[in-house]
Amino acid sequence: MDVITAVQKRRATKSFDPHHPLSPETRRVLLETAALAPSAYNIQHWRILDVQDPQLRSAIREVAWGQAQVTDASALFVLCADLTDIAIRAAPEDERECGVRRWRGEVEQIFGDSIPNLT
Repeated sequence: MDVITAVQKRRATKSFDPHHPLSPETRRVLLETAALAPSAYNIQHWRILDVQDPQLRSAIREVAWGQAQVTDASALFVLCADLTDIAIRAAPEDERECGVRRWRGEVEQIFGDSIPNLT
């Protein structure tokens, strides 16, 4: 099964061949398709990081509870919520600054010290 078909069929995979190459074209299509995912109010409040550096992937694996797929998969895309963008674009003009503080507070409450340098 090719990568695009697996994504379309929503197939979940936990083990990967670390030597399987992902073509630049497949990588591009995956990133473009992910960027088209719907969101509430079409805010698109995420950023997608394409992590290709092996040392960085190893460091991420350490904080991802040692999950092998972080280093073994042909690609690692990290989805990051843009909390400032969420609050600013979703809130009325006079509530925007308050919204930013509220979102940060909620994320800090949920994740605590797991996300360094949040502010």
